[in-house]
Amino acid sequence: MREVNPSSTMPAHVFMDKAVVQKINELIHRDPYKECGGFFIGNVSKDEVTGRYNVHIHDLYHEELSGTASSFEFSTDYTMNAVKYVKRNCKGYHIVGNIHSHAQFQAFFSGVDKEMMAQSRDNSFYMVVSPKHGTWVGIFKDIDFEFHECELKIAVKPNPNVLFNKTIKRVDKEVALNGKRCHSSSFRTSRFYSETQQREFDKRFLHSITELKGKKVLIVGAGTIGNLLAEYAMNSGISDLCIVDMDTYQYWNLPRSSMVGEDSLGKPKALELAKAVAEKSSFSIEVTGINADICDLGWGFLKQFDIVLSPVDSAAIRQYIDRGCRIYHIPHITCGTGIVDGDFTGNILAFPSDSPVDLEYVWGNGYREKLKERRSCSDIAEETQAQVMGFSSQIAGMTMDVALKYLLGKFKEKTVAMKYILNAVGNGIIRDKAALRPFKYGKLPVGTKSELFSMLDSDREIPSVTFDRRKPKHELWEMLNEMFQEQIPSYRLNLEWSLNIPVAYRSIGACAVLEVAVNSGVDPTLMDLPPRHIYLVEGEENDYLLEIIFTEET
Repeated sequence: MREVNPSSTMPAHVFMDKAVVQKINELIHRDPYKECGGFFIGNVSKDEVTGRYNVHIHDLYHEELSGTASSFEFSTDYTMNAVKYVKRNCKGYHIVGNIHSHAQFQAFFSGVDKEMMAQSRDNSFYMVVSPKHGTWVGIFKDIDFEFHECELKIAVKPNPNVLFNKTIKRVDKEVALNGKRCHSSSFRTSRFYSETQQREFDKRFLHSITELKGKKVLIVGAGTIGNLLAEYAMNSGISDLCIVDMDTYQYWNLPRSSMVGEDSLGKPKALELAKAVAEKSSFSIEVTGINADICDLGWGFLKQFDIVLSPVDSAAIRQYIDRGCRIYHIPHITCGTGIVDGDFTGNILAFPSDSPVDLEYVWGNGYREKLKERRSCSDIAEETQAQVMGFSSQIAGMTMDVALKYLLGKFKEKTVAMKYILNAVGNGIIRDKAALRPFKYGKLPVGTKSELFSMLDSDREIPSVTFDRRKPKHELWEMLNEMFQEQIPSYRLNLEWSLNIPVAYRSIGACAVLEVAVNSGVDPTLMDLPPRHIYLVEGEENDYLLEIIFTEET
């Protein structure tokens, strides 16, 4: 008997209808402690040019028959019943293999399985599934008893009425960013409707689509609230959306991630959420997902957006984003949830483009301690987990409401920062009354200083220089010396004022001040800095804000 090892370098393509996957789950989980099996119904073809086999699994025949904890037999009667089912219900299709479970064991082909395969003289696809371990194996045997590895894809039958009204173009990129590989996926969805459909759409959405056209929105964080914000942005008519997140989706994320499904498990959050938006959008939209730490992208990355939303679980990242938005005069809304006295609470902090205060001021004394905090929905107590989605949707809904008012120019108080505190319903009259009362910040109190705002001057543009970070730092010193005309022996890039660069956040090799001296050489620390960022340059006479664009010229 031949060994069941792939002997062909050309894997077989197996396309399984989604309905078959559902039937398999019903079959193997009916009694997960006993083996069971069924017959695959479909067609097999071979590409005469490439020699590749293609298997289409259209249906699954199974009966309520169970074997033992370690065996299952495809009896003659069971096989004949399957043949009758195919003739009666699946014209044009044939039995093309079988599937059986391994109950409490891992999925693998046993000696009995191999013997069964050796007796078949047809092109056949075989599969073993383990309901306990969630694993599966599949192999294709051709008529010449050659075995092929299988590439399994799930075929989803679309609604025939919407087959030709949408196109999605995807562009994947991979770039080196601070010594790491950064992946991004951009999707451009174009929707096409009949004249009748378009008239109905225009009655409802023409104004929002027209007013929001060209507005670019950035969402940093693809967790619970990030999913909801992406959904609300998609359905509001926003046509240009970017999502940044550095993590991947895990099983425990799924109950709190409304836009993605199990296909996204183990994959980058930003890329999967962007894909989900592109696939589900009823409007034309361009959405980009970037799998990266937002700090690695630098403040210069924020400059291209009309508004930035940061539903992230890190206080440090929220402040980093806020500083960049203040410098470039970009509206910024940051939001999150937490637990107070056992009940849900959340806040929404909205800063207009010309906000008179920043996040540091709103947080108040002790904000630097907050930089160490991370507040994730995963950390919420068990007894309140069931409320996560309901309460988060309130926070996300209010956040998007404010964001759209900024984008549409409907916010009357254009130079007032707002803080909304929202409490779970039913927490008492006092807390309920305070839930939607905004706190307003129209100006800094007399005598209050802000290390950022004291340096910003709306009438003066922030200069920029381009520097190849592989060259000695003394060349950068010469640029600074020529730009600021201070005849002194050295300059310093003092980053301590904000702690808002990636290198300052890292637990190993953190750096707040970078010396740039007249005789300094190549500094590998520069490779850790964002490609585009604004720094406080501290001289002997004055301090200056300067944007440095790092390059790596070839």
